[in-house]
Amino acid sequence: MFETNYRIVFLKSAARFLTPPLLIAYFISRFYLNTLNAFVTPFIYLAAILAWSAFLIQYRRLYQYGDARRRDAVMVPEVRGRLPGNFDIIARCDTCPSTFVMESADR
Repeated sequence: MFETNYRIVFLKSAARFLTPPLLIAYFISRFYLNTLNAFVTPFIYLAAILAWSAFLIQYRRLYQYGDARRRDAVMVPEVRGRLPGNFDIIARCDTCPSTFVMESADR
């Protein structure tokens, strides 16, 4: 990926990210769920994209964990909040930024 044109890089990465879930959702809605109306179909596509992105995140974490075990390394500690997206950590950081200290989830 040595392209200097940022548009080409963006289109390639968007195609790699969106093509598999859109094809999966198309085949599910076309062949298995023939009775779907036009209102439900976009939600099937959205659910497929969200499921695909969650799958990619979990696959990358599992791959990194396996790679670290093969090399006898230690994974970098992650900060994990109670809410999805770590919104509680962001809120705590905004309310008192001078006294806030991030804690690792590995402790």
